[in-house]
Amino acid sequence: MDVIPKLHHFLLSLSIQDQKAIKFEHLLRFITLSSRLKDDILLPQPATHPENVPPAVLSPALQVFLSAACPLPSAIIPSLWKALRTVIWDPGTLSVFEPSAQMAAHLCHGHNVGLTCQINYHHNFSVYRGERTYYRGVPEVLQVGMHQFAEVRLINSWITLMLVAWVSATNCARFYNTALGIKEGVDKIEAANWQFGGKVTSDHVYSGFTILSLLEDCEERGAQLTAPHTGEDKDRFRDVIAAVNHHRRLSQPEVFHSCNLCTRRYPDGTKSQAVVIDGITIGRRCCAVFNCKVPLKKNRDQFCPEHKNLDDICGIKGCSAVKAPGRRTCADPEHLEVDAVYKLRGQARFRLQQQLQNLRTGNPENSAINAEPDIAAQLDDDEGPEKFGRRMTHNEQVFVWPCGMIILRETFYGAEGIGAVIELIRRVFRLTGTMPEHVFFDNNCTLKKTVGENDPDFKNTGLTVDVFHFSCKHSVTDTFCQAHCNPASYPELLGEGDKSWFFNSSIAEQTNVWLGGFFSMCREMGPERYDFFLDEMIRRRNKETLAKLKEMGAMPINTFGLA
Repeated sequence: MDVIPKLHHFLLSLSIQDQKAIKFEHLLRFITLSSRLKDDILLPQPATHPENVPPAVLSPALQVFLSAACPLPSAIIPSLWKALRTVIWDPGTLSVFEPSAQMAAHLCHGHNVGLTCQINYHHNFSVYRGERTYYRGVPEVLQVGMHQFAEVRLINSWITLMLVAWVSATNCARFYNTALGIKEGVDKIEAANWQFGGKVTSDHVYSGFTILSLLEDCEERGAQLTAPHTGEDKDRFRDVIAAVNHHRRLSQPEVFHSCNLCTRRYPDGTKSQAVVIDGITIGRRCCAVFNCKVPLKKNRDQFCPEHKNLDDICGIKGCSAVKAPGRRTCADPEHLEVDAVYKLRGQARFRLQQQLQNLRTGNPENSAINAEPDIAAQLDDDEGPEKFGRRMTHNEQVFVWPCGMIILRETFYGAEGIGAVIELIRRVFRLTGTMPEHVFFDNNCTLKKTVGENDPDFKNTGLTVDVFHFSCKHSVTDTFCQAHCNPASYPELLGEGDKSWFFNSSIAEQTNVWLGGFFSMCREMGPERYDFFLDEMIRRRNKETLAKLKEMGAMPINTFGLA
């Protein structure tokens, strides 16, 4: 390669003053940067210009960039290019010269003239070194697939279907494909034979849901969304979703909500505010070890990575022997018989035989199809001697203001333990002045006994059972419950006029009716997606509830920072 002779010839053509101003390393940087900018150099050339032939001149923008980045006097750039362009265009030049300042030169000087180093710009994001950086704000159109885009208003319609009608992502896609994707009886995308297809899938729906929700979250917090550019969408945002979930566990802005339906104010300036707590069984897959919170590596696993060794242990409770090859139990004959019956229960023949047996024994009502438990319930059943099935989380504990604003949803793994509820109450209302004057909970009689009379966190808080559970499920002979947890014992809870009670103590039960609609949609989700989806549904429901409260004149306010 004749680089040195050409450089020597070029330098001789310069004045003595210019020769003294130029360093050899700057010339090498010119060659390296120019060789990496071949696409940019060819961009303003006619479409008929051969790719293997260097253009005669550089564009003004490239001349400005090379002059600043090398650095070299701008006056010599055209003649330097003319002298070295054939060397620069040589395919081997790039591998010979690799100055360390190359990347910094692009970042410092490239943006001013529209040049960047290894940054690819897409509709919603840029890609640099394998990482996506989404543009700030929420656009009107989002990329939801490799070659698919969706309007934000369409994505919001999918989310609304999920929110108000518990429509799955699969059915959202079906609805679009059948009702909106066909115009005048013709699918015009399919008719045009577009190579990437025009059918919306559940992946597109979930991608739109995830990206839009994350962008809205970033906009609220003044952050910018970044994610890996490689991999599938279902994995790409996993770490980002986990970070958002962690932030939401630590921060509950609805703690500072107050309105005329959840706060009773008196002329002397005092107030009485109540919160309602209840649990609902929705559940997702978790480790089969009781109360283990370590995520499963795969949803079909029975144990988490920390308890993976238990996969080799007999599935009969209390037995620690190693499993027999190809069986769920050890070689004990009684255990093998349990395994055989368990396997038989999953077959249709077993159900039909059981129905016939019930009919022959004079119990026709037991022969109905619904009399036999669903196989999924059998697999997850904790009753009986076997522990073959996968475990589900126990319940979702929900904190709701009587007006309907949801404060928190927390997953309980093993049970609705009183200790866990107490700890959660303390964590949610940990800031001074946020603990409400009353807490409605269906097991407050046990909670009251646990915290006692002098617990500083509960000393000024009434622990009452909600009206429905107190009248239906608490014994009138339980003197402790009647004395401490009867809502009628607190005048501030009583209503006025035709209204029996001031606060709606059944709001958590009513909220759980809505929340329970997501059961079939969520049960096979991983922990990050499960938490993110439910929290996002709650966030959007709270926005609707807040708008209704304003419309009805309930005067909702945010008390953060108020004395």
